[in-house]
Amino acid sequence: MAELYRIQYDFEKALSHHLESIEILDKIGAKCNLAEAYYQLGLTYQKMGATENSNTNFNEAIRLFNEMEAPKQVEKVEKAKILN
Repeated sequence: MAELYRIQYDFEKALSHHLESIEILDKIGAKCNLAEAYYQLGLTYQKMGATENSNTNFNEAIRLFNEMEAPKQVEKVEKAKILN
C-alpha cells in the first residue's frame, strides 16, 4: 500500500504505512520483510528529496540484509543509495 501512495506522491500516507509495517514486522521478527520495508521507506524518502532520512533507512536495510547473508539484496540497496 505504501508503494502505491509513493507512486501517487502522497508521501504522508506512504510514510504512515511504511512505519506501521516496520513496527509490525519488527514485533513479529520477520527480518527479511523488515529489511525490505526499510529499503522501501528509504525509496520514499529519496523520492521526497530527504537524503539523510533515505540513507538512514537504506543503511538499516543493508545491515539487516547483511545479517541474513543476502548479497543480492545488499547490492540492490547500495545501487539505490548511489542515486541520493
